[in-house]
Amino acid sequence: GTVLFDVQTAELAWALIMAAMRSIAEEDRAVRAGRWQTTLGRELAGSTLGLAGLGELGQRIARWAHAFDMTVLAWSPHLDPALAREHGVEAVGKDALFERSDIVSVHLRLAPSTIGLVGERELRLLGPRGLLVNTSRGPIVEEAALVNALNSGTIAGAAPSRASMPTSRRRAAVATSSTSAGPRPMPVATAVAAPVTSRVSSAAPGWRRSTASTKGVSSECRVDHSR
Repeated sequence: GTVLFDVQTAELAWALIMAAMRSIAEEDRAVRAGRWQTTLGRELAGSTLGLAGLGELGQRIARWAHAFDMTVLAWSPHLDPALAREHGVEAVGKDALFERSDIVSVHLRLAPSTIGLVGERELRLLGPRGLLVNTSRGPIVEEAALVNALNSGTIAGAAPSRASMPTSRRRAAVATSSTSAGPRPMPVATAVAAPVTSRVSSAAPGWRRSTASTKGVSSECRVDHSR
């Protein structure tokens, strides 16, 4: 039903928010390749989440963000400030949403007025440390502008809702299949890995030991590849 779809979509959006902030996908690939701690994840606590849309989905995301000690902003074309206050959210203008947020999550319906709503201007305001998550319809975000922003470093990463988006040269967007109730694929965002050197040697059967160093700091981990 609609309620189940809303819950699953909200959970997927939150998973993408956490994956983007903590560089989960990038670190997973690094460990599998024998490297260790190639990026530094960012804390959700103290960060600012911007919600483009404060309907049922946005409200659910806002509750979870508060549980993680995040500041939550919201904007939509017809947002009622009283509704925002009711959910502990600060209602702001569209420019302020992108300028002040560390990560923006889109929860708007696709309509003629929302096609291309997030474009080059908004991505510039989001900035080189900003992250974008879109679990709404793909055309809400201008695809060409998003690809350019990822390739140029205008933003740090994105989780767009279109698997057809060309892969960024900076690997800031990585496609994966959807785990929500919806039928459309859902890419996962990561930031760019820092340069790292690694050495891999054999250990016990089914295990691989990796010693990696970056900026003079060495770490070692063992990864079970037998499962």
